[in-house]
Formats: sequence, C-alpha cells, structure tokens
Amino acid sequence: MRRKFDLFYDIPAWNKVFFAFFITLSCFLIFFFIALLLAVPVFNLSYAEAKQYIVSGPDLNNVIIAKFFQIFQSVGVFIIPPFILAFIFYGNVWEYLKLKNSPHISYIILSVLSIVISVPVINFMSYLNSNLNFPEFMGILEDKIIDMENEAGNLMESFLDTITLKGFITNIIMICILPAIGEELLFRGIFQRLFIEWTKNVHIGILIGAFLFSFIHMQFFGFLPRLLLGIYFGYLFVWSRTIWLPVIVHFFNNAFAVVYYYISGNNIGKSEIENLGTSEGDFIFLGLSIFLSFTLVYIIYLITKSRASGR
Repeated sequence: MRRKFDLFYDIPAWNKVFFAFFITLSCFLIFFFIALLLAVPVFNLSYAEAKQYIVSGPDLNNVIIAKFFQIFQSVGVFIIPPFILAFIFYGNVWEYLKLKNSPHISYIILSVLSIVISVPVINFMSYLNSNLNFPEFMGILEDKIIDMENEAGNLMESFLDTITLKGFITNIIMICILPAIGEELLFRGIFQRLFIEWTKNVHIGILIGAFLFSFIHMQFFGFLPRLLLGIYFGYLFVWSRTIWLPVIVHFFNNAFAVVYYYISGNNIGKSEIENLGTSEGDFIFLGLSIFLSFTLVYIIYLITKSRASGR
C-alpha cells in the first residue's frame, strides 16, 4: 500500500529515469569524498596520496585501501540510491523494490543450477567478446579500452590474491554480497522498472536495464556475457516478483569465482573451467550447455507462471 509521501509518483517515466541517474551520481560523489575524508586519518594518507586517489583511482600497491574504497562505492552507488528513489517515487520502499516476498526454494535451486550449467555459454560469449576488433579509425579508443580492461583486471586480481580467512570473508562481502544486493536493487529494482514503465514493454525494459548494467562496469571485453546475465536476472525478477531471487543468483555467480580462487591457492591464471566452451573440441559441451540452460530457464518460467496464476 502506498504511503502519502510519493513526490514523483505521477511524473513521466523518462523524468524518473533522469532523476534516478542524478541521485545515483550524486550519491557516488558524496560517498567517494566521505571515503576519502575517512581514509586520510584511518590510513594516515598524505595530501599527495589523497590527491592521487582523486586523479588516478586506487593504488594497487595498497590493496586494503583499495578494498575500503570499493566497499564504500558499492554502498554509496548501488545500495543507498535505490532506497532513496523508491521512497521518492512510491513511498513504500519494501513494496516498490519487491523486498517483502521471498522466492520459493525451487526457484533458487533451478536458477543457481542454470548458472552452473551455463558456464560454457558464458565462456563462449566472453571468447567472442574478446575477439571483437574496433575499426581502424577507432584505434586510439581501442587502446584506451584495453588499458582500462588491464587496470580493472589487475585490480580484481589484487582483490582475489589472498590466502587468509579474513581476506576471503572480506572478498565475499565486497565482491559477492554487496554487488549482488546493490546492483540488483539499482538495475532491476529501479532502472529496469522505470524502463518498462517508459517503453510500456517488459522485454525492451529488461534489455535496456541489462545493457546499462553491463555498460556501467566499464569493461568492454566482458560486455556480452554480462549483458546476457543482466537479461537473465531481469527475467528472474519479473517472473518471481521478488528482488531476492536475482540477488541470490547474482551472489552465487560471483561467489563461484571468489571461492574457486581461494581454494585453488590463488592461481589467477586461466583454468580449464574458464576455458570450457571456447576450444574447438568443446562444441558438445557448448551445445549441451545451451540446450540445458534454455530448458531450465523455460522450466523456471513455467513454474513461476503456474504459481502466479494459482494465487
């Protein structure tokens, strides 16, 4: 049930989209400078070091500080804005973000299983994405994107490179829990909903939301597999009518990598699992993965539709 405080309930959807971007960007800037102000006394940073974080971003030589900023960014950009926006747009935050309902255990099992089975498909999409070439006149842009990809990869490797239980738990919180909750609240709970309202089409709204979800990560050579995951998370949200199902599946998708690198002794190099589906002899695995993934997704759709009609 709506509350009386819903300032922007009746404004056009495109205005809500613009306002959502404004609030998200504002929270990013506010929380970044809060993190910076806290980091100076906590980590005993000098003025020059603080300025370096503003200009160049995290210092990979100090992973603890980089993780500190990453956690603040996840909270400030992905978790706080959805609650503010849901309150302003609707008044009832829990209802708007679909936080009240919990997913049926069958949804969770089938959805997580589908993520495991789709590994060859995701790997193949990553392989195709990594082999995309820019036109010759865009060579400078391609070089810049490659540099950004390398920086992002080095940052993630520095995060995953831990052998302590404390480091592992920190990674679970930073890489799995916070992104799963925050990104689903923002991209599915807010933006996907607004794009559906704007376009009057569920499928287009899901696609645009997934595109934004993949684009915001600023990793071009991982764009396609992340877009595919974003679309899947979007349909899970629509079918189940609860944000918790895509949150849980998102968590497990991220947790697989964190757990794998930890138990494998931080062997960051490419593993056989990460290459599965990309070699010439893997067409059978790839074909089975595509067939079983779509079959599971269709079963999830049928179950959610059946339960919804039975209410």
